[in-house]
Amino acid sequence: MNDSRFQLAAYHYAKKKGVDPSSLTDVDYLKIGMSIRSPGRLVKDGVKALASRISVTVRRVPLPIFSERRERCQKNTCGHMIVSADNNIVCGKCGCSGEWMLAALNDPSESCRLPAGDKLWDVYIDEARNGL
Repeated sequence: MNDSRFQLAAYHYAKKKGVDPSSLTDVDYLKIGMSIRSPGRLVKDGVKALASRISVTVRRVPLPIFSERRERCQKNTCGHMIVSADNNIVCGKCGCSGEWMLAALNDPSESCRLPAGDKLWDVYIDEARNGL
């Protein structure tokens, strides 16, 4: 998903509601992300996000890794991070927000949605379990 497309959609959504874009909540960003995806992409992304939410109930990255991932997003070095009105991270690249963003940060199999050379965090591999 093109990040400028997401950010433009957020601007138009806020304008339509007659509010400042900085007052948008996680729920608003979820609606925006859903509105700009094709039905096929929406199903694919929904299944992946749901699988991630379920998997973090069983396995999570260690707390220091989660904290590092979250801190990297909050620093906004990529320029895509938005803070919602309810003070949560929203990714302007993929549209993840709220509990979905927390699930992505906690899921060892997830990585930042930026292109390979620009990723803020990558898939977590537990070296101790892999004998490295």
